[in-house]
Amino acid sequence: MKLSDIHSIVGGDYINPNEEITITGIQSLEHAGPFDIAFVFRGLPESNAVSAAAIVTKTPITTLSIPQIISNNPRLAMTKLLQAWVAREAAQGVDHATHMLSSVHESVTLTAPVHIGAFVSIGKNTRIGSNTIIHPNVTIGDDCIIGNDCTIHSNASIYNKTIIGSHSIVHSGAVLGGDGFGYEKVAQSWEKIPHIGSVVVGDNVEIGCNACIDKGCLGPTRIGNGVKLDNFVHIAHNCCIGDSTVIAGGTLVGGSVVIGSQCIIAGNVAIADNRTIEDGATVLGNAGVTRNILKGQVVSGFPARLHKDNLKKNAFLNRLYDQAIENKP
Repeated sequence: MKLSDIHSIVGGDYINPNEEITITGIQSLEHAGPFDIAFVFRGLPESNAVSAAAIVTKTPITTLSIPQIISNNPRLAMTKLLQAWVAREAAQGVDHATHMLSSVHESVTLTAPVHIGAFVSIGKNTRIGSNTIIHPNVTIGDDCIIGNDCTIHSNASIYNKTIIGSHSIVHSGAVLGGDGFGYEKVAQSWEKIPHIGSVVVGDNVEIGCNACIDKGCLGPTRIGNGVKLDNFVHIAHNCCIGDSTVIAGGTLVGGSVVIGSQCIIAGNVAIADNRTIEDGATVLGNAGVTRNILKGQVVSGFPARLHKDNLKKNAFLNRLYDQAIENKP
C-alpha cells in the first residue's frame, strides 16, 4: 500500500512524502522494519532509533526525516488503517466450500459464498448468509440464522434457534444458547426449569473467547447491535443488552438484567438478577451491582454506588483506620 493511500485513509497532514515506498506491514514502533508503518503514542524510544519506513504521530518529529502523517488521534488513525488493511485482505473473497469431514444437514441453506471448515456440524433448517466463514470444530444447532459476513471461530457452540446478525464475530470456545440456570426447590431437591427461549444477537457484534450467553426461559436473551463482549463474560437468561455497549472480561450478568445502550461495564463486575443499568452508565472494575443504575451514572465498589461517593467513603475509612493504628497502645 502506498503512503498516499494510507494518508487518504487516516487523514491529517503529510510531511516528508515519499511515494516510492510500498508499505507491507503495520508494526509497533519498537519492532517496525524498513517496509512497515508505525504509530507514535508516547514519544520516541530513548535511543531515538526508528527503523520504520514511515510513522503516524500527533506532532511532527523534527529529528526524523522519514515520511510522517500528523494525526490528532494516532490511536484512531491506527484503528482506521487496521480496518482498511483487514478489509483489503477480506476483499480477496470467501471460497464457497464445505469440507468433506463436516456434517451439514440437507435442509441447511447456504447463501454462497460460505466457507465451512473440517468437523463442523450444522443442524436442520439453519440458514447462513454470504461471505460467512465457519472455522473447524464449530457446532451449530437446528433452526439457527447466521447473517452475512460473519466469522465463527473454532470450537464455538451455537445452540438451536440462535440468531446472529451480519458482520458479527464469535470467538473460540464461546457458547450461545445454553440453558439458563433455573431451578425450583421441591422438598429436598431441585426441579430443572426447561428453557425453551433463544438467543438473538444483532449486527456488528463481537463475542470473545469462552463467553457464554444463556437462552431465555420463554422469550429470547437479546444482544443489541454493535455490542462487544470480552473473553469469559457470562450473560444469563433473559438479559437484554443495548446497542453499542461494551462488557470487559470476567463480568457476570445475572438473569433478566437490562443494560442500556452505550454503557461501559469494566472487568470482573457482578450484576445481580433483575437489575437495570440505564443508557450511558459506566460500571468500574470489580464492582458489585445490587441496585439499579441511572442514566449516565458512573459507579464503583461493592455494593456499587456513585464513584465519587465511593471514593469519599474509602478515604474516610482509610483515615479512620490510620487513626486507629496511631492510637493503638
